[in-house]
Amino acid sequence: MKFPFFRVLLISLSLVLASCSDDDDSGSNNNNQSQSLNATLSADSRFSILVDGLKRTGLESMLESNGNFTIFAPTDAAFTAWITDQGYSDLDGLIQGIGMEAFKEALAYHLLKGDYTSVQLQSGYYSTLAINAEKDSLHLYLDKGAQLKLNGAVQVQEANIDANNGTIHAISSVNFPMTVYGLIEVNPAYSSFEAAIGLADGNLKTVLANESQTYSLFAPSNAAFDSLVNQTPNVTNLFELVASLGTDKLADVILYHGTNTGILSSELQTGNITTLADNGLGGKFQFFVNIGTKIKLIDNNSATEDAVLVQGDLIGTNGVVHFIDAVLLPE
Repeated sequence: MKFPFFRVLLISLSLVLASCSDDDDSGSNNNNQSQSLNATLSADSRFSILVDGLKRTGLESMLESNGNFTIFAPTDAAFTAWITDQGYSDLDGLIQGIGMEAFKEALAYHLLKGDYTSVQLQSGYYSTLAINAEKDSLHLYLDKGAQLKLNGAVQVQEANIDANNGTIHAISSVNFPMTVYGLIEVNPAYSSFEAAIGLADGNLKTVLANESQTYSLFAPSNAAFDSLVNQTPNVTNLFELVASLGTDKLADVILYHGTNTGILSSELQTGNITTLADNGLGGKFQFFVNIGTKIKLIDNNSATEDAVLVQGDLIGTNGVVHFIDAVLLPE
């Protein structure tokens, strides 16, 4: 998967409706409400701009259908803030300025296939109805803490507004797709890797958030960094590990976990993967992928454990993230 243009695209209505009855993985909220999602939104004055947008983009017909959906619905105040931030005075100006396709893309990112109440939602990543140029669904991250939160910042103001074909959750602001860096940044289970990215030389946060590039990131968990700390002499925490390595070497370690192409787990094959890390000889370091009952990544350091891919195919606007259970070292 090459991700040649990582512009978010809207899933076509026909594909969504054709697949609704086959989706056994989604939550099921059996309800007795007589109104559809679109009608329920239309009856609530808080969502007048959203309803207008759904009509203009043709999405209202999807939300009138028999398929089950979840919509994270920005209020009028949320849309007004977005419109103002973009330098426009109303929805007409916004659509004219960014284009109808871009506006459709923004709305699609607020829709999930499947009916999820707040009880059924769990912390983690969810596929939205927005896709990239390769037709892979972009992911959002939901944090189920004291208050439901999307992508680390967008709060659910009111949950579980019921309809006969799904559930509405009112949100405080418009939610936007994340880069590969953003997908890591919002997940507390990978905060060590995120912190290491920020501490390393090379302004890697900016590099990995660059939407003109395409990446695959194999991100080690916090437990993986803890294990590396325990294996390193005279080191007791992440910051001492960084000091031991040096920020230049740390940058090599971070870049060793990335490639400059978008690779889904199903596309991985046994063999070498060329990484983003320079080997000092005019080329790039590689690690070895072994495909068996598990997908294992084997680095160039015989003292470290092989990494196992534990969760894959999280799609951002500039690539894909896979989570692994060990830190890879280039040498």
